[in-house]
Amino acid sequence: PTFQFQVYPNPMTSDSKIEFQLQSSAYLEISLVDNLGRLIWALSKFFEIGKHQIPINLNNSQSRVYVLKIKKAKETLTKELIYQY
Repeated sequence: PTFQFQVYPNPMTSDSKIEFQLQSSAYLEISLVDNLGRLIWALSKFFEIGKHQIPINLNNSQSRVYVLKIKKAKETLTKELIYQY
């Protein structure tokens, strides 16, 4: 992959964050889906070079397992996440 990301803390809490660093500016599509495939949260945005942190708000969450996807051009990274109430 041309970039990597992490989510902390994991297991997730109501104030978890996605963190990533870009070596070049890029348009990213970020989505979080629950274990039934329902879209819970999404963000599509152009990011400049550098380190970024994005908060994820799961205060009204009903699920415990999520899949986070980050798409950059033709590359898609995914990570399974556990939500701790």
